[in-house]
Amino acid sequence: MFVVLLLGSGCGGSSSSDDTSISISTNKLDFAAVQNSTTPQTAVVDVKFQGDGAIVGYPTGVTPAPWLTIQVLSTTSANAKVQFGLVTSQAPGKYSTTVRFLTGKDDGSAQKYVDLAVTAEIFAPFSATAPTLAFTQIIGAEAQTTPLLGHELTIVGDKATWNITSNVDWLTFSKTSGTGPAKVAVTVTKNAGAGTGQITVTDSQSGAAKQFAVTVTRTANQLKVTPQALSFSVGMTTTLEQLATPLTLTDTLNSAVANAAVAWSFKSASAPWLLVNVSSGTSETAQTVQVSIDPTTSALASGTYNEKLLFSYTGSDSVQRDLEVPVTVTSTLPAISIVAPFQLPSQAGTMLLRGVGFNTLTGANKVKIGQTSFNIAGRDSDTQLRVTHTGFAPGSYTVALETTSVLPLQQGNFVVPAAPTPTAQVLNAPGSRSLMVFDYERYQLYAYNETSQAIEVISHNAGTWQISKTVPMTNVLDLTLTKDSKQLLIAKGAELWSIDLTNAEWPSALLYSQSGSSCGLRFSDIATLNDNKVAIALQYAACSGFTSVHMYDLTNNRIFGTYMSFMPSVAASADGSRLLIGQNGISPEQSVQLLDTVNYQLINADVPRSVSNPQLNRDGSRLLINDFEVLNGAVATVGTLDDGTTKLRRAQLSQTSNRAYVLKFDSPRSQAPTIDVINTGTITAGALPVERTIALDDISEEFELLNNPLLVTPDDKLLFITVPGRIYIKPVAAAVN
Repeated sequence: MFVVLLLGSGCGGSSSSDDTSISISTNKLDFAAVQNSTTPQTAVVDVKFQGDGAIVGYPTGVTPAPWLTIQVLSTTSANAKVQFGLVTSQAPGKYSTTVRFLTGKDDGSAQKYVDLAVTAEIFAPFSATAPTLAFTQIIGAEAQTTPLLGHELTIVGDKATWNITSNVDWLTFSKTSGTGPAKVAVTVTKNAGAGTGQITVTDSQSGAAKQFAVTVTRTANQLKVTPQALSFSVGMTTTLEQLATPLTLTDTLNSAVANAAVAWSFKSASAPWLLVNVSSGTSETAQTVQVSIDPTTSALASGTYNEKLLFSYTGSDSVQRDLEVPVTVTSTLPAISIVAPFQLPSQAGTMLLRGVGFNTLTGANKVKIGQTSFNIAGRDSDTQLRVTHTGFAPGSYTVALETTSVLPLQQGNFVVPAAPTPTAQVLNAPGSRSLMVFDYERYQLYAYNETSQAIEVISHNAGTWQISKTVPMTNVLDLTLTKDSKQLLIAKGAELWSIDLTNAEWPSALLYSQSGSSCGLRFSDIATLNDNKVAIALQYAACSGFTSVHMYDLTNNRIFGTYMSFMPSVAASADGSRLLIGQNGISPEQSVQLLDTVNYQLINADVPRSVSNPQLNRDGSRLLINDFEVLNGAVATVGTLDDGTTKLRRAQLSQTSNRAYVLKFDSPRSQAPTIDVINTGTITAGALPVERTIALDDISEEFELLNNPLLVTPDDKLLFITVPGRIYIKPVAAAVN
């Protein structure tokens, strides 16, 4: 046992074994105090004993009590005074223990003991707590002050004697005084108005007090909707019923007070295909409206759409407000955005459809082009389909997916032009042209006149070609069309611009710009792909070195990737399925990069070449670099355009056939220029075979060496040859297929 020595020896060393005894002035002590009380809680026990000594402590098996102190105040050979004290810092609760007093002989014999029972109760001290005491009164419905049941004050303190007071007259209490723990409801009167007050809770036993701030604000009864946000999921199996969902409109008071009701109206939806079937109402009673997706919309291509509904209402304070309801639509519907490449009249072939959501299609789905259905020949990814088709007559065509979807799907479209009969013409056109691109759907030419600093539209009208429109623009370095022929893209210095060809006003817009080099940057080449992306080759204007090819997304107007390159150039196939990135002027020569635009993965082996003026044919199966070498789709050599002469050459790869057109001329001029039509379908170790030569005896002007003066239309029907002040237009006799 734990012991405290009262006396070392007693009774003068008695030799009798039966003359020991011990007694205490009380057999029980009871303590009671409030936790952390500063008032001492002690008791003294008198001890009388006969023996050689006495001790006090805890019996065996009894753990010493941390809430109890034991102190010997005085001792004699037969008496002692022991003080017991309560430790009030212990947790509130009831405690008990046993303390033992023992005497006996020095040899351990004749032991006698007496036990003292000790109990204690520690009471919780006074305290008071409350949440933030904030009240809101609704204008026009002051009796509906929130929270309706008020806030709750919590008072603790087992021995507390408390009372509650306030410095304002608009507070009420379920109790204002009491003893011990309590819960007190705090409410405000309906005439409280906006203001602040203070509550004081005082304990008369301890003298302690707690204070709480109270605020009352006034607000209008406002429109409330349930749920607060809406969501739709649409896909191939969505039913018409699933295109609608309820929205309940009520007010802050849940339509409980008619005098404070709000008047509301449906103001707008952020998307034209979001519909609400009720235009206005009041919150006098809760009203449920139907929010739905227009079943005739084709705008929900696979993706996530974050939209909103806007309701306008007048609160009970007569102030007009707006309430937004977020609407999220998650779609897995397939959609066609681009059809590529251009389609020649009456010519069967394969077209690529780019879009989204194609993984939801099955073998039962077909593609309807005009009025004819075709099987899907292949699904390259979720974003690209291949369709093998028969030929089409001139006209406009829609391309639609045939599915069981209750919502119409976004369609593609293309135009097969009724091309004019190829005839020769010399168009007098002042100035010098450096760039040409042919719009096959509209059957017109776009050329950049460096002299007048303008883009010219050269169209066929009333049997002749003529300049029908000019668009002033400086520092143009390249022109190209998007694969859907809806935009003309322009590399203007280090800026990418677009012209909307679907708008009769031809509005232009700056899409992207780049700056930051002391050498000056310029967009030397741009190439469009069939997923509405653009490859932009950056070169230094005043030095050479590593720059990059930026990949620009026309759908969200951002750069999504870059390829580090040395003096790069880019080109794309007519169907937009292949992108070539070449580098020039670096030793050793770097590999030509040919990328599949479905996943932008390299599809060729390491073939090092210095590349300038790259071109690709319709599907990327033929590549032309440096006006000289023809490669195949694996970037392996097919042959060259070299005829063994020293003539200068400018070449263009056909976008329709396995042919290249090579303009050969002298500078200075010594004889008439010619155009060789070369068959690129034959693989040879050297020069590719010339099928025929087109004489250009009527061209007497000098060609400008820095420009590319040759363009062949995508249908291999016409040649456009530019010289200063003139454009020669010549039919390609016996057009090849």
